[in-house]
Amino acid sequence: MNSEKDYILQVVRAFYKVAINDVFIGYHFRKISSEPNSHQKIESSLGGFEDHIPKVVDFWASQLIAGHVREFDRPNVLKVHEYLKIRKGELGRWIILFKETLSKFNKPDQVEFNQNWLLKVALFEAAFSNYYFSNK
Repeated sequence: MNSEKDYILQVVRAFYKVAINDVFIGYHFRKISSEPNSHQKIESSLGGFEDHIPKVVDFWASQLIAGHVREFDRPNVLKVHEYLKIRKGELGRWIILFKETLSKFNKPDQVEFNQNWLLKVALFEAAFSNYYFSNK
């Protein structure tokens, strides 16, 4: 694994450790979890969501690392999240938590990479907003 992908993994794991326990959006990650009935309990760790982490890392690596070859299927990210019935405020909360997490990793050798990541997050937010919340 290259250093950029390792870095993405660190950020993603740190984000989900916070997000999965967030009072506003944490319940969504328990829906994604592979553990039976995990939606019925609060997890302080990633628990069954752990299986989803490599797919998230693969997604971000494909967005941020030139020449990255996807290891997993390339599903339509917007469609695969439809069942979650994400609300606008929940998307906003995800964005806030993600930016806060990324800012904690803001070291001099990662500034340009993080700036690019923030641009991708903005595109992600716009795509989700347009897909889920625009008047079609």
